[in-house]
Amino acid sequence: MKKFLLLLAVLSLPWSSCNSDDNDPKSEICDFLVQVDAQKFANTPSSGYSIISAGIEDDCLSIQIESGGCDGNSWVPELIDSGSIAESSPEQRSIILGLTNTEPCDAIVLRTYTFELTPLRISGSNAIILRLTDWEDGLLYAY
Repeated sequence: MKKFLLLLAVLSLPWSSCNSDDNDPKSEICDFLVQVDAQKFANTPSSGYSIISAGIEDDCLSIQIESGGCDGNSWVPELIDSGSIAESSPEQRSIILGLTNTEPCDAIVLRTYTFELTPLRISGSNAIILRLTDWEDGLLYAY
């Protein structure tokens, strides 16, 4: 009987360690992974922050923002792609930065986040231009 209970405990271990975060895609090379979601893109406001700088290095888009807050440690950024591809040479994709900021402080805080871009690659292409909402210049992502 003891062997059966031990076997049952060992077999149930992988399921007991699961949590809701296991379903969220994670990046192994940047802070976050870009999401491709047309509905979320359309419903994400680009307010409450200002983009200070944006640039691409390797497969990561780095965005520095400023917003009101205490220290920015509780901020939740999301980079969302519209899911549509503009036919040009190179092709173009539209992206938006969403920011959840519930900090009650009024200080101006600067934070930099990186987002993995590999989900945005287009088969048969080696570069795309990313159009970031509220950022004037297109960002060339070569891969």
